Amino acid sequence: SSTKRTNENPLERARRAPACARALLSAACALHGFNPAAGLACLVTGGTGGIGAELVAELASRGHLVAFTARSAESARGLEARVCRAVGPGRAVHWPLDLRRCRAGDFERLLDDVEHMLAQPVALVVNNAAVCEPGHDARAYARALRVNAAAPAALGAAALARMRRRGFGRVVNVSSGDGERVYLHSSVLELLDRSQTLAELSRGVLVMLCNFDTRIEYAHGPTPAYSWSKALLNRATQLGAMEIGEGEDVLLNAACPGDVLTAMMTPGVDPTEARSPAEAAASLLMAAFLDEAATSKRNGLFLRDGSPIAFDLCLLASERMAAAEARRDDELDGDEDKFDPSEGEELFFGSGDEIDPASDSKANQLDPSDPFYSEEVLISAPDGRTLRIVRPSNDAVLEQLMAQFQFEAMAEPARFNQIMQMRIEESVRNRPRTWYWSLVWPSAVALCRWLGQDPAAQQLVGGKAVLDLGCGIGVAGMGAVVLGGAGSVVLAEADTRALKYAAFSAGLNSVGSAVACRQLDWTAPLPEDLRASFSAILLSDVLYDADAAEPIARCAAAALSDDGVIILADQVDRPYSSASRRTALCEALEAHSPAPAGTHWSVRSSALTPVEWNDAMHNVQIAVVSRC
Repeated sequence: SSTKRTNENPLERARRAPACARALLSAACALHGFNPAAGLACLVTGGTGGIGAELVAELASRGHLVAFTARSAESARGLEARVCRAVGPGRAVHWPLDLRRCRAGDFERLLDDVEHMLAQPVALVVNNAAVCEPGHDARAYARALRVNAAAPAALGAAALARMRRRGFGRVVNVSSGDGERVYLHSSVLELLDRSQTLAELSRGVLVMLCNFDTRIEYAHGPTPAYSWSKALLNRATQLGAMEIGEGEDVLLNAACPGDVLTAMMTPGVDPTEARSPAEAAASLLMAAFLDEAATSKRNGLFLRDGSPIAFDLCLLASERMAAAEARRDDELDGDEDKFDPSEGEELFFGSGDEIDPASDSKANQLDPSDPFYSEEVLISAPDGRTLRIVRPSNDAVLEQLMAQFQFEAMAEPARFNQIMQMRIEESVRNRPRTWYWSLVWPSAVALCRWLGQDPAAQQLVGGKAVLDLGCGIGVAGMGAVVLGGAGSVVLAEADTRALKYAAFSAGLNSVGSAVACRQLDWTAPLPEDLRASFSAILLSDVLYDADAAEPIARCAAAALSDDGVIILADQVDRPYSSASRRTALCEALEAHSPAPAGTHWSVRSSALTPVEWNDAMHNVQIAVVSRC
């Protein structure tokens, strides 16, 4: 019968009601190479805490083999002795593991070792370990993320990959009512709602963490980091369950034990209304021994006492997130951005969707028309004309930085988690806001204003063809057209992400017909169609050291027409003096494009231009280099 007995002790209900389910499990185990007589091979994390110890003892009492992780060897020996006295030796064994320090491959090795130790494939994983601490700072949230959400998602992904190959298995993520939607800030709700894959959730979480704002209460209550991390675990459970086919005998669910008399019980709860750890353990195991008749949906659920309760997070995973927007209408089939749990580098909900900074394949993820990915900067000339520049938003840049960190860490798989942790902690501490290509540099701003107000400057570019070399997002080149009256400009940059923003800005300023964006590496030979084509070349904070002068001069010499000029703009407070960089450039130009007899490459004019930008004063040297 599926009739609910709401007043029944959950411990007694768990021991009685799942009898049919356990019989079905035994039959399934036999079909897939497990040994029903020896019980299931189970793995419980956080096995010596209040609920964890009861999970281990209850599973062992049901005849299963249990491996459990714990940091304290003394507590682990005590639990092993307790189980030995109750059901005999060898039914519960300790495996030392500190989830706060796990590295890539640790979860696969853990499963290998447990299966070797128990002489059976692991059929049940209960992700029970958690940390709960007060505090509202990025470090507290990072610790909660690592233990309460990232580690369960990673271990679950590794276990599910094996279970799906074998055709059978159960993963239970121990969650909490504190992770329900009602406790969350709107920014967290928006992240959960828009994340349609584990990879999207991963990137969004890292952006939020590295852009942490102490003024925002991401979750309400005395332990906001705990509530936040459990909400992420709930969503990760939903998204991970999407990968499991309807016909597979593999389950991934989250379960809430309710208020339990442990050290982690929410302050203010009446102890007389809380459950004992044993009752909580029995309730959680109902999610593992789920009676198929109890619910028509068996994956991606939030369970209490074996019955589904509202996740209150978008839609249930089994409903495949049917929504109005086109991207949420997709059922995530084929090759569309799926998370592959066998891929191993799993610290932040898996690595199925890293962005390779060396490739253009993910460049379209930075969409200048999307407010999340962009912000507008205005540069005004004295006569009132305004240049509109779109640059990546801080959130977008941080998202891409996280992808870069993943890419760098992949070079050393054995240290993947360690490298990621180090880079993320550096980001949290230093709060980096941009990549170089995404900046609106003070030198480019000064150059734009100079072109917009100095008649002599306008004579250099007015009506002429201009090349902005190493343009970044195209500030200087766009200024030459909009403020300086240039006839046309080629924005040349090696990074296609920067060019995408430059092209969008050209449209905003209605100068798209006069602006061309070209991917160009100045260390490579100049394309034939660009040779001897330009009357002026802009170098805005490109000549960053004397060594850069030679390749830049080679490229510029090939691109300039006979009477062309080079306009440099760079901040004088850089490590290398402006004078030494200009001298190095002139010497390199002589080598690659000798001036006619009686002339030489030199600085025709130079002016120190102060500019106020981003609430600070900067001194920018603007120099015109030509054959004199």
